[in-house]
Amino acid sequence: MSSDPVVPRGARFLLSSPPSVALDFVDKAIDIILTGKSTKRGYKRAANALQVTVESVEEAIQMLCKIFFFGAQSNLSNVDMAEFLLKLEFDKASAQCLASHFSQKAKEIRDIVVSPLLYAPSFKNIEWRLDIQVAGRSFWNQMYPSFLLKLLFKPQHVNEIQRPIASSSCEKPSRQPSEIYVEANYSTLKAICTDLEKALASRGDHSRWFISNQP
Repeated sequence: MSSDPVVPRGARFLLSSPPSVALDFVDKAIDIILTGKSTKRGYKRAANALQVTVESVEEAIQMLCKIFFFGAQSNLSNVDMAEFLLKLEFDKASAQCLASHFSQKAKEIRDIVVSPLLYAPSFKNIEWRLDIQVAGRSFWNQMYPSFLLKLLFKPQHVNEIQRPIASSSCEKPSRQPSEIYVEANYSTLKAICTDLEKALASRGDHSRWFISNQP
């Protein structure tokens, strides 16, 4: 679970804004969460009306996205969310309005939070064959190794659940083949292994960074 959301300096104007203004920002944040699409349309107009920067408007919306994600992950009730918003120093009236709005959309947000977002084949096993050419008319005293890899996958997808918002516009991808053959030379495999080792070494830090910065 991600760490508790914090209020960026640029977004602090929202803490004391009237409930009507806060709800406009909430609508934008929830739209981003449910559709997965983020556009800056209307940011400049809102910034001019509130006498803040466009960056501050963007920070405020991102903050609300994180708050609602946190609330869905933590299964916060209406009362719990209101108390949490008060701890973040939101105005009491705004906190109650935001909490009420969150409770209306909590199930939809929670469905997105707990469901995988990607279709992906499930890796099962790997088989390989090494071929080495040791001599030929075009070269002497050289060896050219090549690998033939057979990647085996489980017949079903890891995730058979589509996001509710995507069911009307996206078709379920066709199933992946159960096996794939890949030919590669030693240098390519060595580079891949090096990258994978680096990824494994840093996955903990990267995962924590990704979760803490998710919208």
